[in-house]
Amino acid sequence: MANTNALALIAALALDYLPNRYGDALEYKYIEGLSIKEMAVRMQIGTEAVQSDITNI
Repeated sequence: MANTNALALIAALALDYLPNRYGDALEYKYIEGLSIKEMAVRMQIGTEAVQSDITNI
Protein backbone atom coordinates (compact mmCIF):
# COMPACT_ATOMS: atom_id res chain seq x y z
CA MET A 1 0.00 0.00 0.00
CA ALA A 2 2.82 2.42 0.83
CA ASN A 3 4.40 1.85 -2.60
CA THR A 4 1.08 2.62 -4.30
CA ASN A 5 0.74 5.87 -2.36
CA ALA A 6 4.32 6.82 -3.14
CA LEU A 7 3.81 6.17 -6.85
CA ALA A 8 0.60 8.21 -6.86
CA LEU A 9 2.43 11.09 -5.19
CA ILE A 10 5.29 10.92 -7.69
CA ALA A 11 2.82 10.85 -10.59
CA ALA A 12 0.92 13.84 -9.20
CA LEU A 13 4.14 15.80 -8.77
CA ALA A 14 5.25 14.97 -12.32
CA LEU A 15 1.88 16.09 -13.72
CA ASP A 16 2.31 19.42 -11.92
CA TYR A 17 5.34 20.18 -14.12
CA LEU A 18 3.34 19.88 -17.33
CA PRO A 19 1.21 22.69 -18.74
CA ASN A 20 -2.26 22.40 -17.15
CA ARG A 21 -4.01 21.16 -20.27
CA TYR A 22 -1.56 18.28 -20.78
CA GLY A 23 -1.45 17.34 -17.13
CA ASP A 24 -5.24 17.35 -16.98
CA ALA A 25 -5.45 15.18 -20.10
CA LEU A 26 -3.09 12.57 -18.66
CA GLU A 27 -4.84 12.59 -15.29
CA TYR A 28 -8.29 12.20 -16.84
CA LYS A 29 -7.20 9.38 -19.17
CA TYR A 30 -4.83 7.31 -17.06
CA ILE A 31 -5.85 8.06 -13.49
CA GLU A 32 -9.58 8.65 -13.80
CA GLY A 33 -10.04 6.39 -16.84
CA LEU A 34 -12.20 8.81 -18.83
CA SER A 35 -12.92 8.29 -22.51
CA ILE A 36 -11.82 10.85 -25.11
CA LYS A 37 -15.41 12.10 -25.34
CA GLU A 38 -15.72 12.45 -21.56
CA MET A 39 -12.40 14.27 -21.47
CA ALA A 40 -13.52 16.67 -24.19
CA VAL A 41 -16.66 17.53 -22.26
CA ARG A 42 -14.75 18.09 -19.03
CA MET A 43 -12.03 20.13 -20.73
CA GLN A 44 -14.53 22.01 -22.91
CA ILE A 45 -12.61 21.27 -26.11
CA GLY A 46 -13.23 19.05 -29.11
CA THR A 47 -12.40 15.35 -29.19
CA GLU A 48 -9.76 15.98 -31.87
CA ALA A 49 -8.01 18.45 -29.56
CA VAL A 50 -8.04 15.93 -26.71
CA GLN A 51 -6.58 13.24 -28.96
CA SER A 52 -3.90 15.67 -30.13
CA ASP A 53 -3.04 16.61 -26.55
CA ILE A 54 -2.58 12.99 -25.57
CA THR A 55 -0.41 12.10 -28.54
CA ASN A 56 1.74 15.26 -28.30
CA ILE A 57 2.78 14.80 -24.69
